[in-house]
Amino acid sequence: MGDYLQQRAKVGVFGIGLEAYWEQFDGLKERLEGYQHSVEERIGRWATVVSPDLVDTAPKAYAAGERFAEERVDLIFCHAATYATSSQVLPAVHKAGVPVVVLNLQPSSSLDYENTDTGEWLANCSACCVPEISNAFERAAIPFNVVSGTLHDDENAWTEIEEWCRAATAVGTLRGSRFGFLGHTYPGMLDMYSDFTMHQARLGLHIEVLEMDDLQDRAEKVPDEAVTARLDETRETFEVDESVDEEDLEWSARVSAGLDRLTEDFDLDALAYYYRGTNGSIYERLGAGPHPRQLPAHGVRYPGLRRRGSQERCCHEDHGLSSCRGSFTEFYAMDFDEGFILMGHDGPGHVAKSDKNLRESTYWALR
Repeated sequence: MGDYLQQRAKVGVFGIGLEAYWEQFDGLKERLEGYQHSVEERIGRWATVVSPDLVDTAPKAYAAGERFAEERVDLIFCHAATYATSSQVLPAVHKAGVPVVVLNLQPSSSLDYENTDTGEWLANCSACCVPEISNAFERAAIPFNVVSGTLHDDENAWTEIEEWCRAATAVGTLRGSRFGFLGHTYPGMLDMYSDFTMHQARLGLHIEVLEMDDLQDRAEKVPDEAVTARLDETRETFEVDESVDEEDLEWSARVSAGLDRLTEDFDLDALAYYYRGTNGSIYERLGAGPHPRQLPAHGVRYPGLRRRGSQERCCHEDHGLSSCRGSFTEFYAMDFDEGFILMGHDGPGHVAKSDKNLRESTYWALR
């Protein structure tokens, strides 16, 4: 089974410069290396950094590209520390085949124009080669983005860089994961229809197509003690009042325990499920039966869609995706007087959204 709480993203970080400058401008290379180390330290808060240091020749760019490919980085940051030719950039990113972000981070907010010579300008000309690099990436069909700002005190720029690291962690976590698909999507909701080939191609995850019979077989064989344990968890978590039918609650616990066994047997990291069924058939009861709070088992997550749900990974912590479970939501209404949008859903809720036990969510899940 894939590790749900996967390690942080592995991110390639390299700075660029032009070797011909070093003999001409004393101290310039050392200043740029200092900038590079500052960038690496900041990005290292959110990702594991792979760095070939300052790349100032085309051969070094090729070596950097080989290393990024060997390390299987999830994302590459190119720090445009000063002018460099695009031949010192393209080889560094071409082989890895991952998204690239060009960091146009100027160390000062403006030049001291009265006292700026060529060397000082070169220490601040981050933007100089960004158009050239962008043109090379576009012609080479390499996806890229640019973050512009100042190096040390621009929180907007660094927030954007942090978000790129978070996104790379999310994609890295999905890669190699196994998602179960049980039943079918909700009829008519065209935005939910998925191409499993594209899931594999774009995200590197596997979709395991399951039958309702797979769940039925396991739910029927759940031992009574497992059902009792799940019922105890329910009463510890929720306020279960007299409106809840005990037979329905017990069936819900049985299906919940059956889902645990389903995920174990098929080695799943996540599960999407929905099934309509008809006229009180066993499949309708199974589709309606998942527990009001399907407690995470072995890192597997189950949010809910009305009485039957679909899975999504939803949150992150500093090291990546967390163990929280998702909750579906939709736009309900707009409040033009107070300037907000009312959002919600009538399915199972998320216990972290309330300071009380979710009696209402339990009720809706069992209806």
